[in-house]
Amino acid sequence: MVVFIVAVTGKRSNFRMHSPGAHLTRGILSLGSALLFVISLKYLPLADAMTITFATPLFVTAMAPYLLRETVRWRRWIAVLLGFTGVVLMMKPGTEAIRWYALLPLGAALCESLRDVLTRKMVFSESSLVMVAVSTAVIVLLSATSSISGWFAFTPTDIGLLIFSSVLFGTAHVLFVEAFRAAQAIVIAPFRYSAVLWAGLVGFFLWGDIPNRWMLGGCLLVVGSGLYIFYRESKQTS
Repeated sequence: MVVFIVAVTGKRSNFRMHSPGAHLTRGILSLGSALLFVISLKYLPLADAMTITFATPLFVTAMAPYLLRETVRWRRWIAVLLGFTGVVLMMKPGTEAIRWYALLPLGAALCESLRDVLTRKMVFSESSLVMVAVSTAVIVLLSATSSISGWFAFTPTDIGLLIFSSVLFGTAHVLFVEAFRAAQAIVIAPFRYSAVLWAGLVGFFLWGDIPNRWMLGGCLLVVGSGLYIFYRESKQTS
């Protein structure tokens, strides 16, 4: 898709890479996030795994003062602490050693937050196209090593779903990078919460997943804290 866009628009100058090391790191973080999230789906319903990854904006807010020099005041720190409390609730404390597999999407969230912080740093010198292309290439090359342990032939349905998924992912990735070009990381991060509606609907209609009280309570804390951080930021910049 990226090669096609470059060929059609002729904007080859936007395909220059200025920080190869940063691109490689960003690709590895993207791979780590995707891998941990996919593995978590073996143990968790889609909505549960998706909701736990909503710790990403909280991680971004916590990292912003140190890695991005963005101001985070005490009210936002309180919101971050409440959000992490929500994450703990979603991991169902006291059962199955706090459900160790809930750490998988939490790890994915940490990788995503580090990638987001790095993206915010890179947008001032790198084009959106080259960031999407390089990170995708890193994911493809590194994840291809998994075929060593066994390769399964794709059916026509698999190929169709992969193509559809790649179009959605590529489009979302470009829009995501452009968003970081226009606003601070702590402003962009809370918009991820809109995914909770879609994850819940898909999980319910396809697999009959119904969130329990731990998940609902934790979700309210995480989403509420993230939306409060966004509210404080928008009030500060208005």
